[in-house]
Amino acid sequence: MRGTPNRFLGTLLTGVAVAAVTACGSGGEDKEACRKIISTMDAVQVRHSTARGDIRSVIQAYEKASLEIVAEGQKARGDIEAAADEVAAAYGDVAAGLRRMNTGDLDGAPDLTAITRARTKLRTACPA
Repeated sequence: MRGTPNRFLGTLLTGVAVAAVTACGSGGEDKEACRKIISTMDAVQVRHSTARGDIRSVIQAYEKASLEIVAEGQKARGDIEAAADEVAAAYGDVAAGLRRMNTGDLDGAPDLTAITRARTKLRTACPA
């Protein structure tokens, strides 16, 4: 009976330490998620600038990137996940705006500044 409290306390502290590390995520996971998110964003930017009138492929690129960015952000959690969600929302809004413009609604122009703000927030949240 004598070792039981110490064993219990040791197990409890180990569990707390594991939970803390898991909740924070590892720096490697955060860096990898950030790398993938930024790479996805760069690919969309290239696609947008080289589309040459193929608006449907640009819309699809923004929509696909939005989903990929959310998935990667969930792997990192915390500030990175929140920033990734903002980027994904901005990409979704741009896709919707481009879709409206493609149907002739010129008042539905997308707000590209939202992407710039979200990208800055993501770069700030990502580990160096």
